[in-house]
Amino acid sequence: MRHVWSILCRRSIIDSESNNISLIDVLEGIQTNYKPKDGDQNNGHPTVIPVDFEVVSFFEDIDKSKELRFKIKIDIIAPGNVVNSGSENEVVLPIGPKRLRQRSRINGFPVTVSGSYRMVVKIKQDKEEFKTVAELPLDVTIKVV
Repeated sequence: MRHVWSILCRRSIIDSESNNISLIDVLEGIQTNYKPKDGDQNNGHPTVIPVDFEVVSFFEDIDKSKELRFKIKIDIIAPGNVVNSGSENEVVLPIGPKRLRQRSRINGFPVTVSGSYRMVVKIKQDKEEFKTVAELPLDVTIKVV
């Protein structure tokens, strides 16, 4: 199996007639306002901002004669290489098709500080360890109001 590409976007749409995918609002950065409550201090703990997005990945497998199963994991790495959260899903490529698009939907984005975040896409087959196949940068700007 080969990872072809991954991209971060607000959402994606698959056309029912052509089976083509449209990537809507590809993300390179986000800005958010943060209004602390009385006595509220972030102290390095993540604050979840209400933004929904998807990591869309495209895989290819040459051997169409057998079903392929693997796990995909997406970690959100904050500035300073701090892992804020991660999601993990099992993916199945059935017998026949040799290509697969996988969409990981993420609701809410944990932030600690402004800076460059990375969405790290990892895959794992059988008893192997997870291996990184893509790193997607996302610049986050937090404006205290």
